Amino acid sequence: MISINVFEIIMQMINFLILMVLLNKLLFKPVIAFLDKREESIKKSIETTEENQKKSEELIATNQEELQKARQNARDILSKAEEDTGIKRSIMIKETKEETEHMLINAQKELDQQMVNARNDLKKYVGDLSLTLTEKIIKKNINKESQTEIINEYLESVKN
Repeated sequence: MISINVFEIIMQMINFLILMVLLNKLLFKPVIAFLDKREESIKKSIETTEENQKKSEELIATNQEELQKARQNARDILSKAEEDTGIKRSIMIKETKEETEHMLINAQKELDQQMVNARNDLKKYVGDLSLTLTEKIIKKNINKESQTEIINEYLESVKN
């Protein structure tokens, strides 16, 4: 028959409790401590990853802002360069116009002076011719035919 031995049952319970205490100290606590450490390191890794992601997003936003500023700065520089070029071109056009006007004024003055000189030369030449003609007329006591002939000869010499 089956007999129940109380002493063996108590001994097995004591053995079981000793086994549980030993397992608790040697196995469960180190495993739980390891799992807690692992959980903590995973949490830290997640936090670090989130922080790095936030920093990356901030850096991306900062870089995009700086890129926008750089593009705007480049546009401003180009705009200013175009303005400077326009101003320089306007100044050059103005200087060229002034120089052209100055040249025209000088040319007009020179033409006026040449005209005055030509008139003076012409007056002198006409005066000389008149004197020459008068001398010829006086030297020859001329009648109307010879006077007309002398005048025609004189006009022919003037034409040539």
